[in-house]
Amino acid sequence: MRCYLWPRRCQICASLPQDHIRGKEWWTSYQPTSYKLNSKLGTEAEFKSMVAACQAQGVGITVDTVINHTVNANGIGSLSVDGTKYDIKNLSFPDAGYTKEDFHSEEKNIEDYKDPKQVWNYRLGGLLDLDTSKPHVRQTIGKFYADLLAIGVAGFRIDAVQHMSPEDLLAIKQEAAKQTGRNCLPQCGTGRTRHQMAR
Repeated sequence: MRCYLWPRRCQICASLPQDHIRGKEWWTSYQPTSYKLNSKLGTEAEFKSMVAACQAQGVGITVDTVINHTVNANGIGSLSVDGTKYDIKNLSFPDAGYTKEDFHSEEKNIEDYKDPKQVWNYRLGGLLDLDTSKPHVRQTIGKFYADLLAIGVAGFRIDAVQHMSPEDLLAIKQEAAKQTGRNCLPQCGTGRTRHQMAR
């Protein structure tokens, strides 16, 4: 069976390919444990094959990604879909390269969505909030995006983008560009749904 897309030159958005907590519910995909590309939706090999097949037909893949946070602080798991071990209590995500120092120390949830300090630094519904102002976090996320670009993805949708400061987002884009030798788009923007990186 063949699928024909019209127009031939277009982009489609692929659901989150990164490793995450176990569970069949949709929201489990939005609680990543590492940047490995094995999820309940498929393996890294299958993801690469899809990107290549789409590229061959002139279709770009925009990838849905989660970089603002990891898992829920009240979660009970310790093993991801890919088999990655993590420790919620000690904020340890070894396969992602994160330790307690890589998260915001504030343990409160966001209450006032008009307060940038809360929106950017507090937890979103109990999710462990990465401190994207730290160089190590920016480098780690930049490498994740650089690896995806090397596979051939055309762009990214960044989930919960409004929960990171524009300065942090720009720094992450610059880090990804540095690691790939590509140019960032000139404006990072503050939109809530989509940021793209030039190929």
